[in-house]
Amino acid sequence: MRYNWNRDPPLEQVCCSLPAETGVTPTEMEYGKKHRTNVALYEVACRMNKLLLYYLLIINLISLAVFGIDKQKARNHRWRISEKTLFLCAILGGSVGAILGMFMFRHKTKHWYFRVGLPLILLAQLCIGCFVYVSDYYHASDSVQEYLKGTREVSVTEISEGLFLDGPGEGDAMIFYPGAKVEYTAYLPILHSLAKDGIDCFLLKMPANLALLGMKKADRVLDSYDYQSWYIGGHSLGGVAASMYAASHDLNGLILLAAYPTKEIDEPTLELYGSNDGVLNLKKRDEGDQYLPDNASIAVIEGGNHAQFGDYGTQKGDGAASISKEEQWEETIQKIEEFVKK
Repeated sequence: MRYNWNRDPPLEQVCCSLPAETGVTPTEMEYGKKHRTNVALYEVACRMNKLLLYYLLIINLISLAVFGIDKQKARNHRWRISEKTLFLCAILGGSVGAILGMFMFRHKTKHWYFRVGLPLILLAQLCIGCFVYVSDYYHASDSVQEYLKGTREVSVTEISEGLFLDGPGEGDAMIFYPGAKVEYTAYLPILHSLAKDGIDCFLLKMPANLALLGMKKADRVLDSYDYQSWYIGGHSLGGVAASMYAASHDLNGLILLAAYPTKEIDEPTLELYGSNDGVLNLKKRDEGDQYLPDNASIAVIEGGNHAQFGDYGTQKGDGAASISKEEQWEETIQKIEEFVKK
């Protein structure tokens, strides 16, 4: 018997009544609870996003119509809609419709405060939207703070680009790009173990937690440190950014965690993703195979998911992992070390 997380009744209700040979363990039951909570939060977020899109569509249509109606009233010398109302429609989210209405109906174009004011309102709304977007990110678990202290084997130093994890190794180093909207320290558990085992790591802190905005940061690391072999890697969108950097630089290898390349890669490549990943776009991942070199290594971590490559809790839309995060970390570390030490 195979339990279906999305179709079957709540696992905690049926676990005790299932025979032992079904293989549903208390650990799986706990993962089932977390997954259902994650799915519920994701569905709520999707509903809110849809409502916001509907609202913006409606308010912009209203703004467009209000400008058209007021233009018609002006032509017929009838009672006009106040300018305050026209601006209010724009301020409430209908700035795109207001700007379209102004130019489509040639209405208020002679008034400088409309020609200047409406674009400024739109610009302010875009800035606020961007700020809200980048401010809402996944925070690293409290437990990662222990890694910042370093250990006898690994020193953790803050540098201008992020964090430098310096272990006993001297020949190999990896630059790591964190996933989009994920606090960069969430990847310390895996990178600390790699540094301990001889692969020094540079964990880069990206602007607004978006690696695409800081792809050039690897340049300063490569120019400032001397290693025999350089590798670059990343998680999710950070991995995509790392692949874009690798495509135009001469490195010893590329490591992709739940990510895919978008340009042709010449360097040896290791690609890892979890079998239960609900975030990775599998269609784009499959399309990315055409850019991989012939000697690329692709491995699926059975029972792993998207978020457990780091330590930042559950992620919206992700599948439930049937292995612990520590097990996923251990397998990831093993695969990376085998790849580097080939």
